[in-house]
Amino acid sequence: MNQPILFQECHRCMQRITYILLSIAVLASCDENSCSDVEFCTEQFETILVSIKDQSGTDIVMDSTATFKNNNRVFTNISNDPFTPLHSVLTDAEMDEVDRSGTELTFKGWKDGQVVVEEPYVIGHDCCHIVKKVGPETITVTLD
Repeated sequence: MNQPILFQECHRCMQRITYILLSIAVLASCDENSCSDVEFCTEQFETILVSIKDQSGTDIVMDSTATFKNNNRVFTNISNDPFTPLHSVLTDAEMDEVDRSGTELTFKGWKDGQVVVEEPYVIGHDCCHIVKKVGPETITVTLD
């Protein structure tokens, strides 16, 4: 027994609508910042570090450093240890400030009240720890 033409057209139309809605649902669930695929994390606390040197290769300790996102300060490191040449750019504590795929940040360093370092970074995370995507491990500056 043949089905009425109206029923066949309506059935095809419903199939298309279902396919479109299902496609939209699948695409919407593909959030690149989602961490639903992570099963466990280590207890290790990660910090992205940078070394700052002058042109002769001598380590320079900044008076203070800070990292900015869209001109908003997201991390400040005021008390740099004078015995270590490494400066923190970002830590796991600020992981919620960056997207999993990476966020553009600017690292700045001050010496004697002047900004002597201004360096771009792209930092993301793997849902457990921050990950440096772009940015130097060593910055060379010229001090007057």
